[in-house]
Amino acid sequence: ILGPPIGVIFMVYLVFRHAINHKYWGILFGMVVFNFSYFFFLGPLHFMAMRMVHGAWFQSVVSVNHFAETVLTREEADKLDWVTLVAKTTMNVEGGHFMDWAFGHLNYQIEHHLFPQMPRVHYRTISPEIREIMESEGVKYESRPLIAAFSKLVRYLAITGKIVADAKAKVH
Repeated sequence: ILGPPIGVIFMVYLVFRHAINHKYWGILFGMVVFNFSYFFFLGPLHFMAMRMVHGAWFQSVVSVNHFAETVLTREEADKLDWVTLVAKTTMNVEGGHFMDWAFGHLNYQIEHHLFPQMPRVHYRTISPEIREIMESEGVKYESRPLIAAFSKLVRYLAITGKIVADAKAKVH
């Protein structure tokens, strides 16, 4: 029962520490006001519940975009150029404007990794051009609807779990 609340507190601490270490004072001020308001005006239980729901949502967004075509060894990854590496290790999630909003535009994970400093609202605009360039160079550009992306994630996790279980069985 202590796991989720402690995890929430630790994540809040890490975010604040990151903002302080990088001197993101405006962001830090906004985080202080937001967290203070939530915690003191709505209560600690509501604050924890909100953080846990947000954490589950964010983990879903990150997980579904980062389990793409294959798992590469360090040696295999080192041999690839950046664009090919991004294409092999991430995928986009299709779904229109609502999906863009719900995912914070991070459903365009390929574009996000290629242009991390670009404002995320522009990923939809450049996505067709990125796809065209990658395909013209023979690099697979993977984009799936949400249900297909989650299905692929579940299959990927099942395969990975089997590999780990088989490896453990060999050790014991």
